[in-house]
Amino acid sequence: MNIIGQLSVSGIVSRDEEDVIAAFVNNEIRGFANLEYLEAFDTYQTFLTIYSNAKEINEEDIEFRVFDASAGVVRGGVTPGFSFEPNATQGSTSNPILFQVGNSLVKDINYVRGYQWVSYNLSS
Repeated sequence: MNIIGQLSVSGIVSRDEEDVIAAFVNNEIRGFANLEYLEAFDTYQTFLTIYSNAKEINEEDIEFRVFDASAGVVRGGVTPGFSFEPNATQGSTSNPILFQVGNSLVKDINYVRGYQWVSYNLSS
């Protein structure tokens, strides 16, 4: 499955070639791509290829996450969502899919076995 798109981070269309969008199915990465500048359209777009062994449409739901390079964080809650479609293409260079990236952050914390004390410093 291929998706041609743009990233809108907190309402601003990204022009950062170091931003990365990644596709996950059940926390397993299935594809990722950076933004590329397209001079003909004066836009930054991503050409994302998503891999799967699924043979049927809607067999796997895809979750997207974005690495916001300027902030140095991974953001979740990316819309729209898609289900995997073998050999499908979503979007085009003249009409890309606009991925809306919100303010929710993704942070993986690995714990070792046994008792652990965990504290989070949060601000509103």
